[in-house]
Amino acid sequence: MTGNITLKTTWGPFSPNYLGISHILNEQSGAMADMPIYIGRKNPATIMLPDSAFDYIQSGTDGNRRATVNAIPEDVATDYSAFSLRYFMDQAGDTAVARFTVESPERARCEITFQNTSDEEREYFYGLGITVNDDSKKVLLKESLRPWWLAAKNYQSIQAYQKTFALGCRQCLTRIYLWGIEDEVLAQAFGGWAEDCVTYKTHLPDSLQDGFLYFRYIKYGDLNPAWELRINGKPTTFHFPQTWAIPGGGWGKNRDSYEYWRLLRVPIGCLPAGENTLELRCLEAPGNDMARIWLDGMLFHEGLLPGDAGEVSPTSLVDQELRANAFVRKALDVPNSFDVVLPDQAPRRVKVSMESEPASVECGTGSFVAHLRDRMHLPAARLPRDTTVCPWGAMESAAVTVAPKSERTISFTISWDGAAEEVTKRESTPAPVHFERPYAELAARMADALLFNVNYPLRLFGNPSPYYVPAKYFPIPYSWDGGLAAVGLAAIDPDLALQQATYFMADEEHDFPMIYCGSPVPTPLYALWDWYQSTQDLNGLAKAYKGAKRMYDFYLGRTPGSLVNHNDEGFLSTYAYNYNLGIDDHPIQRWAEDCHLTSKGLYSLILMPQILRLAGIMRNIAILLGHGSDAEQFRKDAALLAGNIESRMWDEESGLYGWARRTERGVEPVIFQGSAGDRSACAFLPLFAGLTAHKDRLITQMMDPDRFNTPFGISSVDMLAPSYNPQGYWNGGIWPVLQWFLWRGLLEAGEPKLARQVAETILKTWQHFLKTEHYLGEHFMIAPEQMNGAPNFGGLSAVLLPMHAAYFAPYQVTALYDVVILKKSVNRTDDAISLTLSTLGPTSDTHDLLINMGCGKTLYAVTLDGQPHGEFVSDENGHLSLNLRRASGLQEVAIQPATKNS
Repeated sequence: MTGNITLKTTWGPFSPNYLGISHILNEQSGAMADMPIYIGRKNPATIMLPDSAFDYIQSGTDGNRRATVNAIPEDVATDYSAFSLRYFMDQAGDTAVARFTVESPERARCEITFQNTSDEEREYFYGLGITVNDDSKKVLLKESLRPWWLAAKNYQSIQAYQKTFALGCRQCLTRIYLWGIEDEVLAQAFGGWAEDCVTYKTHLPDSLQDGFLYFRYIKYGDLNPAWELRINGKPTTFHFPQTWAIPGGGWGKNRDSYEYWRLLRVPIGCLPAGENTLELRCLEAPGNDMARIWLDGMLFHEGLLPGDAGEVSPTSLVDQELRANAFVRKALDVPNSFDVVLPDQAPRRVKVSMESEPASVECGTGSFVAHLRDRMHLPAARLPRDTTVCPWGAMESAAVTVAPKSERTISFTISWDGAAEEVTKRESTPAPVHFERPYAELAARMADALLFNVNYPLRLFGNPSPYYVPAKYFPIPYSWDGGLAAVGLAAIDPDLALQQATYFMADEEHDFPMIYCGSPVPTPLYALWDWYQSTQDLNGLAKAYKGAKRMYDFYLGRTPGSLVNHNDEGFLSTYAYNYNLGIDDHPIQRWAEDCHLTSKGLYSLILMPQILRLAGIMRNIAILLGHGSDAEQFRKDAALLAGNIESRMWDEESGLYGWARRTERGVEPVIFQGSAGDRSACAFLPLFAGLTAHKDRLITQMMDPDRFNTPFGISSVDMLAPSYNPQGYWNGGIWPVLQWFLWRGLLEAGEPKLARQVAETILKTWQHFLKTEHYLGEHFMIAPEQMNGAPNFGGLSAVLLPMHAAYFAPYQVTALYDVVILKKSVNRTDDAISLTLSTLGPTSDTHDLLINMGCGKTLYAVTLDGQPHGEFVSDENGHLSLNLRRASGLQEVAIQPATKNS
């Protein structure tokens, strides 16, 4: 079901706040205990806190978005039955590895290995915290107010915004799940677009003689347009005072915003009892996503609320304090044990059996991390942490002495509700994903980070669910990052990849076509196709098809409320909802917003080639499933989009594709800094879409070391452009996801050698900084040469996994997008592989196929439809790059060592 991922485990790294292990206590309510682990060394003194953010900060002036990485995940099993955390005492010296193994549904074991790299004996210590949260609590309205409350999600009709996406632009799920009012969990977000209008109908129990309407809201952005409220046709104009504003891009705007809700009191005069109609719209809307109102609900009332003597606060609506109501206390009768008290549930007991007696056992309230910082005389965290989980318990070990140049392993177990002391280790525990050949360390750590970045719980349309985030402390499942995370998962765990891709596809009973938060690009559809190419599972594809089609159809204007496809002309824009991709500071995009072009029709080179590529993917899927009429529609979509891109977005003078906009004269090129071509790497995205008419001019510029091609990867912006910023975010940084687009584009353009060069350059860059700084970040800054962005990042960077697999994973097959792998058979004993392909697209007479075999520097014989095609020598890692003729029907490919034929 939409919004649910099934991991079949109650143990895992599920906390967004802490590094450690979590245990789900109640799968119906979502109650969970977190057991953060911290590591210390006594001399020289150091402490590695379990704070998952690592004091990560973002500077709006110099582009620096750095963290000091104190810990990284390692060896994460895909079913979360085992995983490790490596803590760095310093950047080049001592480490401690905490290895967690699930032994039963109620018992887990931890082994900590301290490594002393010095010539002296050293003492270490470790500590374990116990915190608990229960998100099932419902914050109830005061009884007297309930008949007068109108939840914002209970609309009769809505234009242009919320109905089309589900979660809304930059919707704050943190607020929703920490204190929603009763069960009203989908607040409305609107106000940036002129057509936004929401209509509600409500039944008032009595008449109002001198009434007021209280809006409970958050305002994002510092713009202050007028709003119009119409009740039974009578208009009232008002303004929403500013609550909180963080201009520009970045994740901070979503963080902990539930602290900033306020009530606005608008006089509405007399209202009759019975049904009343309310309309709300923004007047003179700015036409972008820089001014949004997140509206939770409206309260009809006369005068001030009871008990208020002036300024009204959100807490005056409810009958109890807005705080956690689950807590931890020390068990007095059993050593090293704590009782966990949950609302409306029997108490739970957890016992920690440590190798040595703990030096201290304590309980407290407030922030656990703040307590550790205070006790260790560390500065306060620069970001608010775990402000809603309290009280807590903790225990800390006695000194662990380790001899010079050696290591020592200690262990402890965590047992819930009297779990047996002696438990046989689970036989089903799988080994972590294993990688071989070059860049294996990078691939392994990227897979670990991708799997580790799973949080719990998120309740949307069913039971509490795990959800994957770009980095551990992100509060919401961004669909743009999430789809690309599923692309990465397809390279290591196809089942999880399918769950993650379909997570964002709304079920048919919902009136929106997708679950969306972040940038509105349907990247889950890339993952769905990669999943099929890996599994050849038609049944699974058939189950996902309806949701995938609804998601795609939104971008062609074929779902209610979609404003993307203007007059069905094939010019696509999502600026009615949000910018067209997560490229926050793209030079043209920011300039166009400043010039108010987004409200008039701005067609970006970021969005349109991607939807063209997805039209081809959907055509492939429809053909496979026998949906002939759908396949024909997708073909027409592709032809329309391709024609528009070639005729309106190609600039002959610069030899680059560019953006377009709508004027009174029609659709015209966007001229920015004297050029109609986009001097960013987005100019090469049509190659990704399969448009190769201008490939030579594009590739010449892409590979020019003075302009785009650096030793670290392809710059996101032309380094000779006036807008280039070597310390930029997207405006000058090097991003793995852009390298993935370009890598796939070069393959589509018939340039496999250049494609491999792009792939290996980004893999080399990320592996180097993983080794030197333990850093897996979002992007790389060209000057200074450093990894940047969120640490242990598994979102957009997950695409490094299929890039690595294409050249180094044994028996991996990478085909062009319009080449369908219908059947794949591998004989590892004989080092042979056979494929059945369907080449659906007429783009060229040949197609390139990347295949990895088992042996390097080996002569392989290739047969095509039973006839010899030639002999080819694999590289030192077993990789073959084959150029094959296209067939009108099915194509049979067989590869085996040449000696097998003799």
